[in-house]
Amino acid sequence: MLSTMVDVTGRDDMSFLTAVTGSLAHICAQSLQEIKVQPSDMGVATLIIKYAQEIDKGNLATIARIGPLLLAAMEALQMSPRSRAMVNKGGGNAAPTSSGLDELRAKRNQRKNGTEDIHTATS
Repeated sequence: MLSTMVDVTGRDDMSFLTAVTGSLAHICAQSLQEIKVQPSDMGVATLIIKYAQEIDKGNLATIARIGPLLLAAMEALQMSPRSRAMVNKGGGNAAPTSSGLDELRAKRNQRKNGTEDIHTATS
């Protein structure tokens, strides 16, 4: 976690990150330890570290190319605010919910097939 806020307005490089906390790969490794990566997610965790290492030694072109890949991998493990918000709002891997229209269709199908529940017929 970043312990110090830094103004990055107008910066054209990522040097502020290493000046504050060390390498991006180190930060990602710490974050991966905090979320307790499941064994089935180790491939994605490895990609995160590899991408971060490339960004650490790269130039702006490398960052522009690999940055979105790193973000996508981090979002797959819910390591970004957006991915955590999606899960909290019921997005992501949540089971789909039925709408009122789905319920009406199910009732119509029950009536059509003669399997309507006696209690729903009078409501």
